[in-house]
Amino acid sequence: MEFPVDILAMLSHEELERCAEDYMSDLLHSNPDEAESFALSNTRQVPISVSNVGTVPMYGADLTHKLLALFAPEDPFTAVALYLAGQWWAVEDVLKTADCSRTGLLKVKTLGERVVLYVLNRIMYRAKEMNKNEVPFLCHHHSDYAKILWKDGEAVGFYSVKPKGSLCSSFLTQRYMLPVMDSIFVRKAHRGQGHGLQILEDFVDSFKEDTLGLKFPLSHTMYKVCEQYLRKYPADEDLLWEVEGVGGPFQRSEIASKIKSMSTRGKISPCALQDTDSLLLYCLDFLHVARVVDVIKEPALQVEEEQLVPTDEEALAVVTPEVHAQDEAQAVVRNFQYLPTCVSAF
Repeated sequence: MEFPVDILAMLSHEELERCAEDYMSDLLHSNPDEAESFALSNTRQVPISVSNVGTVPMYGADLTHKLLALFAPEDPFTAVALYLAGQWWAVEDVLKTADCSRTGLLKVKTLGERVVLYVLNRIMYRAKEMNKNEVPFLCHHHSDYAKILWKDGEAVGFYSVKPKGSLCSSFLTQRYMLPVMDSIFVRKAHRGQGHGLQILEDFVDSFKEDTLGLKFPLSHTMYKVCEQYLRKYPADEDLLWEVEGVGGPFQRSEIASKIKSMSTRGKISPCALQDTDSLLLYCLDFLHVARVVDVIKEPALQVEEEQLVPTDEEALAVVTPEVHAQDEAQAVVRNFQYLPTCVSAF
């Protein structure tokens, strides 16, 4: 049985959206007394109607491309299925593949892989596995460099990188001066299995630069992952840097030196290298996150600011410093807000 990532390999955004537009048009003209339902993997039936079907932006603040999503009546903020290639797919099935060669860390290239990246980021991490003190990170842009971790026919994690020379979203006129890993996530069920080190090794192998960056600030657990890497590859002592901003000469600090300093102060135990996947890199840069409130009642978005302090929760995530109010609104607004334009929006 093929899954969306296999089927959508040769499909374009336009074809996917045209199919969803046709489906939504049929749904709007269907008999409400003969409503269909979708069976989730746990055998629970979710009714399909215009009241719980709508579009969500695939790339966050970039509203150019959307996905048609199904929401459970009891949770109108989290999609339980996506309409892809002419049928509904449970979000858990969107992460699966029938291609046995799809294993390990593979670069995101196709539309199907972009959809998988979206589900991992916005649904699995943000809606299901994010701890309450964590800050969600933005949807990846359609051209962002990212790799998905495939294991036993399923996508279990990802990481993304801002390549050297790419524009920095915090400083629109400045470009990154070295490759910087800015987001990383492994599902909770697959942590403690060495995937943190695996991702760091892949990052190093993928970018043949003299210096590589990890987004500031690193958590205590991420330092352990870096220490484990440096013990395995001592010749790379000058390779890894903790980076602020675009990574200029005065915006970076050598990770090996910081680890030595922390070890001297007893903050990192040489024996405490267990469960290195349970890492948290908060890239807050002293940010204030704009939280969208009351988006349904008011025609204009109201934003309040709340300062967030990084904690060392057991998670595997990096957060970018900007959270756009529009992006947040699209992620949380009830589906019926989209219904008047759900057909013409494509």
